[in-house]
Amino acid sequence: MSTYRVAERVVTLGGLFVNLPGMIILFGGWWLEFYFVERYEVQINLGPVLNVSVAVIALAMPLVLAWLWWSVTVPRWKIWALARCRDWPTLERVAIRDRLIWDERDWFGRAMARTEIWTPNLRKRFADLRRAGAAET
Repeated sequence: MSTYRVAERVVTLGGLFVNLPGMIILFGGWWLEFYFVERYEVQINLGPVLNVSVAVIALAMPLVLAWLWWSVTVPRWKIWALARCRDWPTLERVAIRDRLIWDERDWFGRAMARTEIWTPNLRKRFADLRRAGAAET
C-alpha cells in the first residue's frame, strides 16, 4: 500500500479517536446544559451580571473540556500514526487537510501546537520516530 494511502487511513482513524470524542464532549455538554435548564426549569437569580457570568461559564465548560481532550490526544495520535506511517511530511499534510491538526506555518497553528500536552517521554518517542522515518527515506 502506498505511503499516501497509509497516511489517509491513519488520519481517518485519528479523526475517530481525536475529533469525534471532542465533538461529542462539546455538543453533548451543550445539549446536557440546555436539557437540564429546560427540563428542570433551572433559574438562577443572582442578579443580571452574575446570571450572565454563570451562563458564559456554563457555555464555555464543554469547549474547555473538548479542547483539553484534543490537547491530550493529539500528541498520542501523532506517535501512534508515525509508528505506522514513517513519512511525517505526508502524514502531516494529510492531517492538516483533514483538519485533525493545524498548520504550524501560520500563527493560529503555532498557537494550537503550543496547547498540545506533551510529556517528556512522549516528546522523546516522537523525535525518535521522526528520526527513524527520515533515515528510511
